[in-house]
Amino acid sequence: MKKYFYILLFLLMLTSCIKTPKTVENVWPAEIERYWVGPQFLSIPQMDWKLDSGSLVCVNSGTNKGVVLLTKSIDHPLEGFEISFEGGFSGTRHNSTDKIGLLVGLKQPVHDSDDLSRGHFMGVTAGGQVKLLNKVSKTNVSLVNNQRLIFSIEGIALENGKLQLSLKVRSEKEDNQLDEEIVEIAPETVQGLVSFFVASKRVISGESAWFESLEITGEGVSTHPENAKGPILNIENTFQNDTLSMTVFLTPLLRDSSNRVVLQTRGEGEWTTIAKLPIPDNNVVTFTLDKRNGLFQSYRVYTHYIDCYGSIKYSYVTGEIDKEN
Repeated sequence: MKKYFYILLFLLMLTSCIKTPKTVENVWPAEIERYWVGPQFLSIPQMDWKLDSGSLVCVNSGTNKGVVLLTKSIDHPLEGFEISFEGGFSGTRHNSTDKIGLLVGLKQPVHDSDDLSRGHFMGVTAGGQVKLLNKVSKTNVSLVNNQRLIFSIEGIALENGKLQLSLKVRSEKEDNQLDEEIVEIAPETVQGLVSFFVASKRVISGESAWFESLEITGEGVSTHPENAKGPILNIENTFQNDTLSMTVFLTPLLRDSSNRVVLQTRGEGEWTTIAKLPIPDNNVVTFTLDKRNGLFQSYRVYTHYIDCYGSIKYSYVTGEIDKEN
């Protein structure tokens, strides 16, 4: 009996030392280079952001550039949350007021830069200011030249029903904390989606900023996998006489990670592949098939992509075709 007691005690000690792994929203493999970030993100504008060498890179600066996390949101701020990420300015061609950081409080739906302008900013300027909503402090440290900045954000409920929001920014190069800002706000201010954010007064062609390692956790955070988009965005079916044209719209520049779109049909048995097509430059694939072969009842279209952890994932879209059309 004593033997089993010590075995149980050892197992309890062992499990207490095992840390629960952190959920990082983006751990992009270094070998991926493409303009589509992934199904859990929305880039605004699409072609101003790309994955490159494990980082999310803004390739053209200007007003209101963002990458929105679609699959998690701060739904209950007073229950607490923590956000962390890394980022920095690329190169030296920056105005002192250019800024990078995070937007919070974005409300669905988010489509364009006008929607981004309704979010609340927390981050830094190239001139060394740390901004937390309307609170600004000066660090007297230039933040250009590819410095790696580490951002930590925390929301804590207060007894008066408000939320204490804090932002810490640390420079890996300076090896110290640049600043910490704390504000007391209404909780609904941060309620909603979050987004990486870059803004500058002038348009700079070429890389202007980069981000990595977004992590958002806490009881106040909800997961929404149903909000993921792509790589298959839409399918349109049209008939002309006895010919079916099935047009598949895909996310931009997916072809670097998936060079085939597969069409399958099923009667009463297993799925059967009837066509495969490569993804062209316009990211639109059209299957043209004879309706008279009797296969067009249930269909499934799929393609694959590399996810943020470097694994191959498959995206499926199923549907029904009315043979009487």
